[in-house]
Amino acid sequence: MANYWAVQKAVFQVLSGDTVLPTLGFNGVAVGLYDFVPQNTEPPYVQIGEMISEIPGDYYNQPITNQIWQIHIWSKQPGMSEAKQIMDRVDALLHNVSLPLAGKEITCRRELAQVLRDPDGETQHGILRYRIRSAV
Repeated sequence: MANYWAVQKAVFQVLSGDTVLPTLGFNGVAVGLYDFVPQNTEPPYVQIGEMISEIPGDYYNQPITNQIWQIHIWSKQPGMSEAKQIMDRVDALLHNVSLPLAGKEITCRRELAQVLRDPDGETQHGILRYRIRSAV
Protein backbone atom coordinates (compact mmCIF):
# COMPACT_ATOMS: atom_id res chain seq x y z
CA MET A 1 0.00 0.00 0.00
CA ALA A 2 1.50 3.31 -1.11
CA ASN A 3 -0.22 5.71 1.34
CA TYR A 4 -0.38 8.67 -1.08
CA TRP A 5 -3.31 10.35 0.65
CA ALA A 6 -1.94 9.62 4.12
CA VAL A 7 1.39 11.22 3.20
CA GLN A 8 -0.34 14.33 1.83
CA LYS A 9 -2.37 14.63 5.03
CA ALA A 10 0.85 14.32 7.08
CA VAL A 11 2.55 17.09 5.05
CA PHE A 12 -0.53 19.29 5.39
CA GLN A 13 -0.68 18.61 9.14
CA VAL A 14 2.92 19.72 9.63
CA LEU A 15 2.53 22.89 7.54
CA SER A 16 -0.90 23.90 8.83
CA GLY A 17 0.11 23.29 12.46
CA ASP A 18 2.89 25.87 12.29
CA THR A 19 2.16 29.27 13.82
CA VAL A 20 5.02 31.10 12.04
CA LEU A 21 4.32 30.20 8.40
CA PRO A 22 1.06 32.18 8.11
CA THR A 23 2.80 35.33 9.42
CA LEU A 24 5.54 35.48 6.77
CA GLY A 25 3.66 37.47 4.15
CA PHE A 26 5.00 40.99 3.73
CA ASN A 27 2.80 43.95 4.69
CA GLY A 28 0.79 41.82 7.13
CA VAL A 29 -0.71 39.58 4.45
CA ALA A 30 -1.33 36.04 5.75
CA VAL A 31 0.30 33.15 3.87
CA GLY A 32 -2.33 30.67 2.73
CA LEU A 33 -1.91 26.89 2.49
CA TYR A 34 -3.72 24.95 -0.22
CA ASP A 35 -4.00 21.71 -2.10
CA PHE A 36 -6.50 23.19 -4.57
CA VAL A 37 -6.04 26.95 -4.97
CA PRO A 38 -9.37 28.71 -5.46
CA GLN A 39 -9.62 30.93 -8.52
CA ASN A 40 -8.55 34.56 -7.94
CA THR A 41 -6.57 33.69 -4.78
CA GLU A 42 -3.93 36.34 -4.28
CA PRO A 43 -0.40 35.38 -3.20
CA PRO A 44 1.39 34.77 -0.98
CA TYR A 45 0.48 31.14 -0.52
CA VAL A 46 1.91 27.64 -0.33
CA GLN A 47 0.48 24.88 -2.48
CA ILE A 48 0.98 21.17 -1.96
CA GLY A 49 1.64 20.16 -5.54
CA GLU A 50 2.51 17.25 -7.73
CA MET A 51 3.61 13.81 -6.59
CA ILE A 52 5.54 11.07 -8.34
CA SER A 53 5.90 7.61 -6.85
CA GLU A 54 8.84 5.41 -7.69
CA ILE A 55 8.46 1.66 -7.86
CA PRO A 56 8.69 0.24 -4.35
CA GLY A 57 11.86 -1.64 -3.53
CA ASP A 58 13.44 -3.36 -0.60
CA TYR A 59 15.69 -1.78 1.98
CA TYR A 60 17.22 -4.35 4.28
CA ASN A 61 14.40 -6.74 3.29
CA GLN A 62 11.73 -4.19 4.22
CA PRO A 63 9.48 -2.99 1.39
CA ILE A 64 9.67 0.77 0.88
CA THR A 65 8.12 3.36 -1.37
CA ASN A 66 9.64 6.62 -2.55
CA GLN A 67 7.34 9.53 -3.24
CA ILE A 68 8.63 12.79 -4.66
CA TRP A 69 6.42 15.73 -3.67
CA GLN A 70 6.59 19.31 -4.90
CA ILE A 71 5.62 22.24 -2.74
CA HIS A 72 4.98 25.50 -4.59
CA ILE A 73 5.36 28.96 -3.06
CA TRP A 74 3.72 31.88 -4.84
CA SER A 75 4.44 35.56 -4.20
CA LYS A 76 3.72 38.86 -5.94
CA GLN A 77 6.04 40.86 -3.69
CA PRO A 78 8.65 42.67 -5.83
CA GLY A 79 11.93 40.78 -5.71
CA MET A 80 12.30 37.27 -4.42
CA SER A 81 12.73 37.89 -0.70
CA GLU A 82 9.16 36.99 0.34
CA ALA A 83 9.18 33.75 -1.66
CA LYS A 84 12.57 32.78 -0.23
CA GLN A 85 11.54 33.59 3.34
CA ILE A 86 8.46 31.37 2.99
CA MET A 87 10.59 28.64 1.38
CA ASP A 88 13.01 28.79 4.32
CA ARG A 89 10.19 28.17 6.76
CA VAL A 90 8.62 25.34 4.76
CA ASP A 91 12.04 23.73 4.48
CA ALA A 92 12.66 24.08 8.21
CA LEU A 93 9.40 22.21 8.79
CA LEU A 94 9.89 19.42 6.25
CA HIS A 95 13.60 18.78 5.53
CA ASN A 96 15.16 15.88 7.45
CA VAL A 97 12.10 15.22 9.58
CA SER A 98 9.94 12.20 10.29
CA LEU A 99 6.35 12.85 9.29
CA PRO A 100 3.43 11.79 11.49
CA LEU A 101 1.86 8.70 9.98
CA ALA A 102 0.38 6.03 12.24
CA GLY A 103 2.54 2.95 12.48
CA LYS A 104 4.92 3.90 9.66
CA GLU A 105 8.36 5.43 9.56
CA ILE A 106 8.27 8.28 7.07
CA THR A 107 11.34 10.38 6.33
CA CYS A 108 11.28 13.58 4.30
CA ARG A 109 14.35 15.09 2.63
CA ARG A 110 14.64 18.07 0.29
CA GLU A 111 16.08 17.32 -3.13
CA LEU A 112 15.64 20.67 -4.86
CA ALA A 113 14.96 24.31 -4.12
CA GLN A 114 14.36 26.81 -6.93
CA VAL A 115 12.87 30.28 -7.36
CA LEU A 116 11.65 31.48 -10.74
CA ARG A 117 10.13 34.68 -11.99
CA ASP A 118 6.92 33.80 -13.82
CA PRO A 119 6.48 35.02 -17.40
CA ASP A 120 3.93 37.61 -16.19
CA GLY A 121 6.90 39.51 -14.72
CA GLU A 122 5.09 40.04 -11.40
CA THR A 123 4.89 36.62 -9.77
CA GLN A 124 7.70 34.76 -8.03
CA HIS A 125 7.39 30.96 -7.97
CA GLY A 126 9.35 28.96 -5.43
CA ILE A 127 9.62 25.20 -5.84
CA LEU A 128 10.69 22.77 -3.15
CA ARG A 129 10.96 19.08 -4.01
CA TYR A 130 11.04 16.44 -1.28
CA ARG A 131 11.70 12.71 -1.35
CA ILE A 132 9.43 11.01 1.16
CA ARG A 133 10.43 7.44 1.94
CA SER A 134 8.09 5.16 3.79
CA ALA A 135 7.76 1.53 4.70
CA VAL A 136 4.92 -0.03 2.76
